[in-house]
Amino acid sequence: MGDKTFVIKSLVLRSGRFGRPRAMVQPKDGIDDLNSIHHNVAAAAYPLGTVIELWNSLTFVPGSTTTVGSEGWSEFVYGQFAKDSGEVLVAADVLMPKTFTDLFIFVNDPDVAASYAAGFWGVVAITAMTDDYYGWFWSGGVCPCDLVAGFAISTTIATESSVTAGAAVIAANLTANKLGLAIGDATHEPIGSSLVTDGA
Repeated sequence: MGDKTFVIKSLVLRSGRFGRPRAMVQPKDGIDDLNSIHHNVAAAAYPLGTVIELWNSLTFVPGSTTTVGSEGWSEFVYGQFAKDSGEVLVAADVLMPKTFTDLFIFVNDPDVAASYAAGFWGVVAITAMTDDYYGWFWSGGVCPCDLVAGFAISTTIATESSVTAGAAVIAANLTANKLGLAIGDATHEPIGSSLVTDGA
């Protein structure tokens, strides 16, 4: 069975995996501004592992007039993207820690991610990012469709073919040799659940 995608607005991630939020206020320039002083930057603007929580208000994706997603808290963790394998990072890519000792250096290639068997650590990219740069990653709560411009109504996330509505999922190696979401087993805590799969 092959891989598929479903709309990212249908995913809710398990909060609290990286600790308690330290702030509930948008960073300057917003969470995902590529020209900001804190996201997609060469020098870290926050300590790695900083967790914040922001309210996703269920109005509309910036630039759209369509109500999408769910209203509720969205959680973000500050980390570094490492492109060791040459994989280009784009919005909605699934990532995992590079090693068990560097939990906040994230990679999106299962051949590099030493921890893909422990998929409960997975996070989701909110924008494209430059190799070795620092920024925010979606780590918990409802999909931040209203907070993140790159999560439009049609944005999809890669999944294994068996993921269906209500499934508890972990970050995993897909048949396309990329990281995505798959149904977990008894040895792995889920990182989230897919609420519905409309638009799959």
